[in-house]
Amino acid sequence: MKRYLLLAVSFLMTGCFLKDFSTVARPQIDDAQPATDAMQIVSNVAAEFDNAVDMVISGYGIVYGLDGNGGATPPCEARTAISERLKREKYENPAEIIDSPDHAVVIVTAIVRPGVRRDELVDVEVTLPQGSKVKSLRGGLLQPTPLMTFASQGEVRDYLKQNDFGTVTDGNRLLKGHEVSMARGPIQSALGGKANESELPLKRGFVWKGAKMLESRAMYLVLKTDQQRYRVAEQVAKRINETFHAGDSDSHKVATAKHKDLVAVAVPARYRLNRPHYMRVVWAVPLSPPTNAESYVLEWEEKLNQPETALSAAIRLEALGAPGIPALNRGLKSDYPLVRFAAAEALAYQGQTSAADTLHKSASEHPALQAYALTALAALDDALSMSKLEDLLSAKEPELRYGAFRALREIDPNGDLIKGEWAKRSFVIHNVATPGSSLVHLLSEGRAEVVLFGESVTLLPPFSLTAGPNITVTARAGDKVATISRFSAKEGATPLHAQASLNVTEILKKLAEFGGTYNDAAEMLNKAHDRKSLSCPLVMDALPKAVPVKRLAEAARLDKQMEQEHELFKETDETSTPGLFAQKPEGDRPRD
Repeated sequence: MKRYLLLAVSFLMTGCFLKDFSTVARPQIDDAQPATDAMQIVSNVAAEFDNAVDMVISGYGIVYGLDGNGGATPPCEARTAISERLKREKYENPAEIIDSPDHAVVIVTAIVRPGVRRDELVDVEVTLPQGSKVKSLRGGLLQPTPLMTFASQGEVRDYLKQNDFGTVTDGNRLLKGHEVSMARGPIQSALGGKANESELPLKRGFVWKGAKMLESRAMYLVLKTDQQRYRVAEQVAKRINETFHAGDSDSHKVATAKHKDLVAVAVPARYRLNRPHYMRVVWAVPLSPPTNAESYVLEWEEKLNQPETALSAAIRLEALGAPGIPALNRGLKSDYPLVRFAAAEALAYQGQTSAADTLHKSASEHPALQAYALTALAALDDALSMSKLEDLLSAKEPELRYGAFRALREIDPNGDLIKGEWAKRSFVIHNVATPGSSLVHLLSEGRAEVVLFGESVTLLPPFSLTAGPNITVTARAGDKVATISRFSAKEGATPLHAQASLNVTEILKKLAEFGGTYNDAAEMLNKAHDRKSLSCPLVMDALPKAVPVKRLAEAARLDKQMEQEHELFKETDETSTPGLFAQKPEGDRPRD
């Protein structure tokens, strides 16, 4: 029986087991596959993608720098793990560190999306073990923490039964997999839904882009039962590599035949922000180059020119590679917006700058295409696409402005126009100085950031605003400066006072110097907005929403000019949203 348990654990060690080795349905293209098709494509021989769902990894870490707000952790698995780690690092008295009022033992989790590449950064969530005496994680710094895959013994037992390996002993203890990421960084707070959230102790925080992947996480194509031969698997891998110009080196290959029924498929860098699109392209890769490429291109160009079949046709031409580019370029001149967009999106993922103008126009004029168009511009990643995104930073719609900002940050987080400045490790301030009206944007979860668009954002006197339990920001009518004050409940403590200009950036920096958190900053800005003391609108979570491609195609049958596209927003879908704008669904949040 132990032999079977070891076999199951070996699957854990590959990172391809249970929740992270789940089967998903074939990615839907916008219309049905033709009944007859002389050209064989990958979807004719492959049944499904495996390992194509989100994977939760976790570990136990220790947070420093809590300035008396830390505390002891009662006996539990987290405490034991940290104690053992400190002993291995030659600390003589681990309990002294674990129980220090300046430290905290924490549970660290991250969600790893399918196809993530080595050295890619993912977001981290930090929570406290049950019974922890820690008062607050505010101002803390997460020390390097290894994150691992896990599965329960019961899940292993079910897996073995389903695959006829026999059974293992009873029990349901947790089994470790292997280390897949290393997390570290300053703890940031998330904005809560309660009015007095900033006054509460921080018991749950985030480290934005805090975990670095130690290895890639491939997806797997499973061949159909009647196609499970090494020759077929190797042919599929070869054609995928040729399509995505992967080269012959193992380190550069996109696809590798792992078994007669299994092909490992990595995600090329250009597609990393929109993995669902990449999966659709992989399905459409021809198993051999067309004997009559001209006829094949002509067939799919005709479908490209019809809005209801444009999205699937563009995928086919994109999967063909260079021979399909001329037809896609001609599609940019179509009278139909969905045709133009489909052609431009396919060209962008092939690195063709001719797509930039159309994608800019699609994002500006068609909200239903916004998420896809901005992601494609980010994937294009060249001077022209960046120029188009910079132009969108001045748009009227908050979703378009913030979406363009997010796309630019993904291309170059240190770009002059969008780079941020840390406010005392509490939150990041981005001053996006572009023409147009001013706007303040906040995120409720994932990253503690304040994005200030347009000209200087200021507070308008008179005002008296609270920022958390201990800080106030005030100014009288006619004042040219604001007074930031911090009060302490400790007996004999002297209040702190400082002045800053009415510029919001300067006030936020001073607030952080006084120990203010992201919650405190958000509370102050929200109250200023509500009391009309903020010089511009304030919005939260203005992320572009994605309409499923299948729904776009269905609507195009009756609305070829997309004049009624606002109706489509009744059916936005988180699973269809490109990763660039994906928000973590409530049900997928890691729990203690």
